[in-house]
Amino acid sequence: MNKGETPGIQAGLSRRSFLGRALAVGAGLMTLSSADLAQAMIVKAGQNGFFKGSPADTSNVNPLAIGQPASATTRRLGSSKRRLAFYHTHTGEDLELTYAVGRIYNPVALEQLNTYLGDFRTGEIHEIDPELMDILWALQQKSGKRGVFSVISGYRSPRTNAYLQGRSRRSGVASRSLHMEGRAIDVRFSEEPTEALRDYAIDLQAGGVGFYPESDFVHLDTGKFRTW
Repeated sequence: MNKGETPGIQAGLSRRSFLGRALAVGAGLMTLSSADLAQAMIVKAGQNGFFKGSPADTSNVNPLAIGQPASATTRRLGSSKRRLAFYHTHTGEDLELTYAVGRIYNPVALEQLNTYLGDFRTGEIHEIDPELMDILWALQQKSGKRGVFSVISGYRSPRTNAYLQGRSRRSGVASRSLHMEGRAIDVRFSEEPTEALRDYAIDLQAGGVGFYPESDFVHLDTGKFRTW
């Protein structure tokens, strides 16, 4: 961090835009009940990082990415509360939360998601693109069933990405993976086979969709629509 920068605020953010986004946060908070704000709670304690001695890095967490309007994906789905449930296959943590209400994201939930979907190997935390949650919500709506998303991978630090690449040439890990930007997630859904989840995602056309039948998961990201 350079001298004079405010922690958590992106370099180059003007005072006017800072104030504007702060007002947006306040507006978002007023539309969320105290119960909604309290629902973001990790149920089980996390495990230690894979790389021993790696400090948690929260420098990339942007607390102003809250209270913002929901994405175009979700605007097509109405204005109800959007609630998701997760199980992390590596840490054993459960998380269930209301991440948005209408067109406003829940700021507490987004902060919890940043932590929950952080790099479990290094302990590093990165802002997660809220539109990933909109995609999961849309897929759950397409399914017509309320279930649990099992998380195989969320944010990956560059160190972890390089490590996974080095394990096998056939790993399918991209050198410029959107996982490193907090814009990708690998999941299963408790109420549908992964083939069906893939088909729903392809029909949605909201981002990248990768299908890994041998490992039984679907990759989703907020990049351009493409499939593999």
